Amino acid sequence: MRRFLCILLAALMCLPVSALADEDIIIMEWLEEPELEVIELVPEEPAITVELEAEETVHEITLEAEPIQEVAQQAELEVREQREEAPVLYSDLTLGTAYAMADQRAITWQVEAWNGKAPFSISTWVTLDGAVVYSAVEGLDADGAVSFSFLPERFGVHTVHAVIQDEAGNAQTHEASLPVSVDEYETELTWEKSVRDVALTGDWARDLVAIARSQLGYMESERNFVIDKNGFVHGFTRYGAWYGAAYANWCAMFVSFCMYYAGIPSDQVPYEAGCEAWIKKFSSLDVYHTKQYQPRPGDIVFLTFEENSHVGIVATVDGDAFSTIEGNVGKSVVRHDYHLSDAEVEGFADLHALMARAGLTEVDSVVEVAMVTEPEQTEAPRLIVYQPESREVAVLGDEVVFSALVAEGVRCRWQISDGGEWRDLTDSNTLSGAESDTLRLLSSETRAGRAYRLAAENGQYAEISDTVTFRVREKVIAQEVAFDRQPHDAVIAALGDEVVFTARAAGASYQWQYNNGSGWKNLTESATWHGVDTDTLRFISSALRLDCQYRVVATGEAGVRVSNRVTFSLAGKEQ
Repeated sequence: MRRFLCILLAALMCLPVSALADEDIIIMEWLEEPELEVIELVPEEPAITVELEAEETVHEITLEAEPIQEVAQQAELEVREQREEAPVLYSDLTLGTAYAMADQRAITWQVEAWNGKAPFSISTWVTLDGAVVYSAVEGLDADGAVSFSFLPERFGVHTVHAVIQDEAGNAQTHEASLPVSVDEYETELTWEKSVRDVALTGDWARDLVAIARSQLGYMESERNFVIDKNGFVHGFTRYGAWYGAAYANWCAMFVSFCMYYAGIPSDQVPYEAGCEAWIKKFSSLDVYHTKQYQPRPGDIVFLTFEENSHVGIVATVDGDAFSTIEGNVGKSVVRHDYHLSDAEVEGFADLHALMARAGLTEVDSVVEVAMVTEPEQTEAPRLIVYQPESREVAVLGDEVVFSALVAEGVRCRWQISDGGEWRDLTDSNTLSGAESDTLRLLSSETRAGRAYRLAAENGQYAEISDTVTFRVREKVIAQEVAFDRQPHDAVIAALGDEVVFTARAAGASYQWQYNNGSGWKNLTESATWHGVDTDTLRFISSALRLDCQYRVVATGEAGVRVSNRVTFSLAGKEQ
């Protein structure tokens, strides 16, 4: 409206001037006010212009917002596509065994990865008491699994760890634990030693109880064990080893063991490893009786606990009460008291009837009095729980291991004798563990003719082990093998570089070994170690292997020789 008025005013001002009548003058006077109004309106034009420019600016901004929104949508689409390209990573760690045995049965496991963005990187390691004893790194180009194997060297619960990472940076961790047993066992020499203080009288009943008494306190091994498919742990026992089933349930085998060392012949009294089969045999001999029978010391008692059969030896009798000596109770040989009315008591095998059939004279009263009144003997504590055993090696140069189990707090010293005085051994490049319960030495012609034993003491008592030796199955006697080239220490730039040791002995075979502080061990060919039975050993360096020593055993037709001990170090690191 204001613009219209301004235009109208400008047009009027352009009209030609003529003589004006009185009325015209009046009109001109009226028009002066609009002229003033025009002047007042002029300053308002910038405001009008600003408003118009503001509208145009807003309009231009609105037009530019459309491509920005398209960019954001495109970015969101790309993120979504990336997520679709990198799906969620899944992985798993599966143990291949329920247990392992040091130097004999390996720990095996499998690591699987799938559904993530390939390729996958798998890092795995094994720890014992917090220390890393094995490590490896493998890769997968696609969904799949990688298997690993590690032969442990020591007793204890080992933990397997694994970290799986895909190309997109997603990672998962797993761990699983399993126990490792050790092959510690006993032989006939140890069994005979455990009963050597029993003087047999020829009275089966008396002698059976005496032998059983000598076994009181014996415990199933907690270090030498197997785990069955149901997850039950079965420890080594001398009774199972004697019978031929070292890890089987052993209550019946304990009684059979006692019968054998009591001098009871198996053709007169059957031996057995199971209760039900034994009851059938005794029933066929007409010497098995139910609980109405009055037992006597030396009889065999059969019991049932929660549908599990059990057997023991009657040690003493007092009216309707009697005591027993039983094996495999809490994994030990123990005493137990019963009454004839107890629900657990199933029946008895009459050993005295079998004695009569064999023409032996019964001395029941003497047995009863002896079993009741004989005082307990106080003996020095056993420092050596399991005795070392003699060994056999295939050829000279093989490692010999003598192992014993000692009580807690016992100090050990291995000794050697060539038929004269005994002298203490010391660790060397071919012998380790001289002051531990396990002696490791490299077999040689000189050592094969000597005897070894363990001296144990705890400050109050001392005990000497059985004497042991080793024999060589295929003995080779000739001059020593000579090294044309000894291995030398290696220097690498950084951990992860390859280490190479080389040695040469003409006409010899090779076995590389390492020592991490617990004795020399043979290396086995694997993804980690290469050339373990050649003149050149290759392996990837790691912090765990940095502190180890290495050597090679050369064996030829002429004999055996051990190389220098070598190590590797990092360049620039002070030695």
